[in-house]
Parts: sequence; C-alpha cells; structure tokens
Amino acid sequence: MLRRVAREPSWFQFAAWALFGASTALILLAAFTFGAVAIVPAAVFAGIALVAGGANVSAIGSAAGVGGWGFVLGWLNRDGPGNVCTSSGTGVSCTQEFAPWPSVLAGALVVGATVAAFAVLQRRWGHQRRPT
Repeated sequence: MLRRVAREPSWFQFAAWALFGASTALILLAAFTFGAVAIVPAAVFAGIALVAGGANVSAIGSAAGVGGWGFVLGWLNRDGPGNVCTSSGTGVSCTQEFAPWPSVLAGALVVGATVAAFAVLQRRWGHQRRPT
C-alpha cells in the first residue's frame, strides 16, 4: 500500500498559492468583463502549488494573493484623492480618484499577517516533523 509523505511547506509553494489567490480574486472582481481570462492562470498556479507540495499550510498564501490587490488599487489611485486631470494634445481628461493609503494599508496588513502566519506555521511544522 502506497502512503503519501507530506512535504515540508516552502516559500515557493506559498508564492504559487499567492498567485492562485490573486488570479482567483481577479476572476471574482472582473467576472463580467475580462475575469474569464484569469481562469487559466489560476488553474496553472493551483497545479504548480499542488505538484510542489499539495494543500499544506502553504495554501494560506492564497490570502496574500488576494491582499496584493490592495497594492494595485493603491497604485491606480496614487494621484488621489479628488479630481485628477491629465492633458493631451487634444484636450483635458479628468477622473475622480480615491485616497490610495487605505487600500495600501489593507493590502499590507493582509499580506503581512499572512506571511507572518506562514512563517510561524512553517516553523511549527518543521519542529513537529523532527524526531526527538
């Protein structure tokens, strides 16, 4: 009878799960526009993560991928808050932007907490697997 041996969680697996989480969030956020395009990358990243070590504690990285969109949203609103106008050769275009810092702070909290939790879980997993 074959028995599967659990692999030690690695930062590579964490990164693969983070990319899976980011792709999945994009699918949900842009479901009615271009979200379907992210289905293939989400499946690829999930496959890489599963082949690299399975659904161990590194799967917490998917939350870090979702939190990473806070940084993207902050970058897109980097000139806010308020009206932001840009001029081109043909005229002026103005858009309303939000303050970037709340989304950057939320992203930093989610990513930071997830990375810290994974580091603790990885260390605990390693201590449990070592013979005494």
